Amino acid sequence: MGHIGNATDDDWERYLEQLTECISRKKRNDILVIGTDTNSSMGTSCEKDDPIGTFGIAHMNESGRRFRSYLSMNNLCAMSTRFKKKEYATWMHPRSKQKHQIDHFLVNREMLYRILGTGITSCILDSDHQALSIKIRIMKRLRKKIVEPRQKLLQLDFSSLSEPMNRNNFCQNVINKLDVSLSPNCSELADAIKESSL
Repeated sequence: MGHIGNATDDDWERYLEQLTECISRKKRNDILVIGTDTNSSMGTSCEKDDPIGTFGIAHMNESGRRFRSYLSMNNLCAMSTRFKKKEYATWMHPRSKQKHQIDHFLVNREMLYRILGTGITSCILDSDHQALSIKIRIMKRLRKKIVEPRQKLLQLDFSSLSEPMNRNNFCQNVINKLDVSLSPNCSELADAIKESSL
């Protein structure tokens, strides 16, 4: 998203309308992550339901107040304020040399558990802003699909048994797995066939 810090009220309204429209396109299972330079110093907060976390630069400016209010109303959180880091400043004022935290990653509140960390990283482009990084857990835990033995057999391709040589090899394999001197019962025969099939 572009930067909007010192913009007029009309520009802010247009920006927030466009941002809201983008967010509304999110599908149910999408992970919403927004990288933004709004020139918004939003400060820090110890309140549990605040969109801002406890870490970062405490300074807040007018655009920060405005944007923080927008985040609250839209169930968004600034992840760049939720992890303890050595450095939070993303921009330094050229004259005063005062550092500001004005670039942020935003996520919707229900996805907080997916964010593993954010921080300052090295820039790959020439900019007066520091680059931000974010670590996201895409899949918490993959469930191993359990396939029943019968399903495994149904998924096998038996077309090769139409060739006489393959059919003879298969039959011989089944016989080798049986102790024919003991007159095998049906379940032993079924097991031998299943093992040979797999």
